[in-house]
Amino acid sequence: MFEEEAVVEIPSAGDERVIKPSGLLIAVVAFLLTRFLVADLIYTTAAPTLWMTATRTVPLVFGFGVVLYGFNLAISTYGRRYVRTVAGWFAVGCVFLAVTSLVAVTGAMGGPMGARLGGVVATMVLTGGAAGVVIGARSATADRYRDELERQADQVVLLDRKLRHEVLNSITAVRGHADLLADGNAPDDDRSHAAIRSGIDRIERTIEGLEFLIRSTRETNASLAPVPLGEAVASARGTVDGSLAVRGDDVGSVSVRADSNLTTLLSELFSLPPASDGDDSMTVDVAIDATTATVAVEAPGSWLSDRETDVLVDGVPEYEHNDVDYGAPILHLLAAQYGGDVEVVRDAGRTRVAVRLLRTGEHAPPGNDPGVKPETLRRSLVAGLVAGVAMGAVLEATTGSLAVIGALYGADASISGWVAHLFHSAVFATIFVAGLSASPLSDALGSPRRSVPLGIAYGFLLWLVAAGVVMGLWLNSVGIPTELPNLTLPSLLGHVVWGCLVGVFAPLVARDE
Repeated sequence: MFEEEAVVEIPSAGDERVIKPSGLLIAVVAFLLTRFLVADLIYTTAAPTLWMTATRTVPLVFGFGVVLYGFNLAISTYGRRYVRTVAGWFAVGCVFLAVTSLVAVTGAMGGPMGARLGGVVATMVLTGGAAGVVIGARSATADRYRDELERQADQVVLLDRKLRHEVLNSITAVRGHADLLADGNAPDDDRSHAAIRSGIDRIERTIEGLEFLIRSTRETNASLAPVPLGEAVASARGTVDGSLAVRGDDVGSVSVRADSNLTTLLSELFSLPPASDGDDSMTVDVAIDATTATVAVEAPGSWLSDRETDVLVDGVPEYEHNDVDYGAPILHLLAAQYGGDVEVVRDAGRTRVAVRLLRTGEHAPPGNDPGVKPETLRRSLVAGLVAGVAMGAVLEATTGSLAVIGALYGADASISGWVAHLFHSAVFATIFVAGLSASPLSDALGSPRRSVPLGIAYGFLLWLVAAGVVMGLWLNSVGIPTELPNLTLPSLLGHVVWGCLVGVFAPLVARDE
């Protein structure tokens, strides 16, 4: 279900988290529906044939699939806005199908199907949630692409205007003086030479300043890195004439997600107000919180026009206006490229323009957002299933059946045990890869020689805790007497085989294309 997206190595920043709660909400709701309602639909009565047993297992597979999707979405590199959109549509789908199915089955509550209607409704609710997930994923992807296209369109418009104004005007001046020199009609050769050099320098400066306008979204993201805010503020202050007092929070070692153009952004910000040497001269306020850094410039008077305000907040207008120079659109575009925003406030005879930037750090998790890349999650799922099949084969050979795992979900059929076992395997394999990627041991993903011992240790830990204690408590809670701790040699062998295979696959799963 994951949509393809370009993910590049940049620092995480802002309010993004490795774990997105909205994704976990999808997983938890789907798990509860699957465990306590869908399982009742499947296993209220015994199936007379193997084929019917397999057919009844389909809703269980479907429910576990939604759980896996929600879990993977929660730890993926997708941003919180994307995940919230998907979760919102999941909720809409669940509620819609819940209401629809409840209305449809109300009349059958007292009939022979009455005892199983809860499972029927739960299956319908899961179906609605899955449909909502598909719609939500496409809606969130469309929103992201629309934002990127709008930003790219702003870049193209500003690029066109700068080329037409700066470059063409300079070329006209250079050509005029060159013609005068060629014809021998220049009144002052030195002055014409100086004008030509000045025009060439102006063209060079313009071209150098266009770099951030001609790069794609992928190239922009690839250029982002932790940039010390204090150094950028100090450099930008040196480009502004007049008094400029900086107050507010101590910047210290704070870094923001930006690139080499951060000084340009701040210079344009500081250049917005008119210079003043009086007591009410403009000031720069810096505010630091847990996820953002805000740099604001404030000065007396209403020194921004309505059009300049619109450009700063909303972006480059479709039609060019002579009363808006290049500073405002450059400021807006750079802030947008860094994932920040611009705010304009007029109050008590003063105007304040604030740029909010995303904080980051040298050791932040890599990725367009914190988390695990979607392609890595897909490979982890496959690796978990392969390792699960091998482990299941070991357990079948040594214990004769995996039905006891199915009993965790109210089933005693071997095929249901296999479904539950593979579900657990996929989840734990994903946790292993995701946890290792974000830990100081992430270098182990570069070689099976280092990842296999970690995989075996992880398998041993799962045998000791998950199989030995958690599963024992779970079985006792569903009425199956089990010793605690429930540690057996066949189970240990199966977990070691599983951990070894997950360790072998981990470097392949986490590799970069």
